[in-house]
Amino acid sequence: MKITCEQICSMVAQFDSEMKEFVKNAKAGCVCYGDSLMIHGALAELSEDGFNVRYIVDDTPKKQGRIVDGVEVVSRSDERIRSERYIIGTTSSVKRMRDNFEWGGVESVLFVPFCKYSLWKHYDECVYVRDNLLEDEKSVEIYNLAMYAQMTDYHNIDSTGYGEPNQYFAIPEFDLLTHEHFVDAGAFVGDTLDEFIRHSQLFEKYICFEPDENHIRAIEARKKRLCVEWNLPDEAIEIVKAGVGEHNTKAKLSSDYTGSSTRMVCDELGDAGIDVVKLDDYFAGQKVTFIKADIEGMEVQALKGARELIKNQKPKIAVCVYHLPWDIYKIPLLVKELNCEYKFKMRLHSRGYEELVLYCY
Repeated sequence: MKITCEQICSMVAQFDSEMKEFVKNAKAGCVCYGDSLMIHGALAELSEDGFNVRYIVDDTPKKQGRIVDGVEVVSRSDERIRSERYIIGTTSSVKRMRDNFEWGGVESVLFVPFCKYSLWKHYDECVYVRDNLLEDEKSVEIYNLAMYAQMTDYHNIDSTGYGEPNQYFAIPEFDLLTHEHFVDAGAFVGDTLDEFIRHSQLFEKYICFEPDENHIRAIEARKKRLCVEWNLPDEAIEIVKAGVGEHNTKAKLSSDYTGSSTRMVCDELGDAGIDVVKLDDYFAGQKVTFIKADIEGMEVQALKGARELIKNQKPKIAVCVYHLPWDIYKIPLLVKELNCEYKFKMRLHSRGYEELVLYCY
């Protein structure tokens, strides 16, 4: 599906008055539905904007009863939320939430997905990125598709004609690479390592950052095979059991939000046992030519931790911008702020909204 700039402008104009009315009324009291990947950032922005978020509703029993940034997580059967009328959806699909919703009659409750609120509020920043930073028409079309996805709660997104292979290496500037010093932030099981070697047999160093022990074992097995297949020295591939962030710190892993993947939680340190490294410090005095980042919503923090590398070395960056609603404007604006020489393209590597990658070069 092709979404034009004019269509995006028209859609935002159509729900502008509706959103203003919702915001005016919901600030006095509302609940969030979904203790999800976006909850910390959503609560921070809603608080900054003057919303009184009374509860977080979530259907996962193990989440119920805990406190997230001062707000209690409760079941939707909790009597304390029966009178709540304004619901802000902080899950990946408010439509699915509506379909399952049963309290007070759905017609008596007003819903707004946080992703839609975020895009409405930051529409000017999104338009600036789309119209001023992206280098080709395909990127503009994909960016419009991303904006449309957020306005429609990621529902019925048809990316036919846009999804393509070679994730992280899909544009000419990122293909046929030589002599790279490659940083893989969020190496998972080493799938990008395999893909990278197909695009760059002549490389200097590949450094995998991955905090999950099970994933580390998978990377080690893949490294052993690749070193034999491509006659690589052992030191060509380095595996670091750590996450990547803005500061050197400790964190714990949580699988609450991400299915088969894991996410670092840096603000709940009671049982933190995972190292988090700042790339500027880890690579002080070393060369970095390529940074790939797919770290479940921690991409902004990782790039902030690489600000000196980005300023001084201008590595190629392939970063996922689909985990959190604000990533589509925050990440390109951050990279441009750190080094004004960067150019940008956007590519989609799935049939839906997932695997949306910003290429910075």
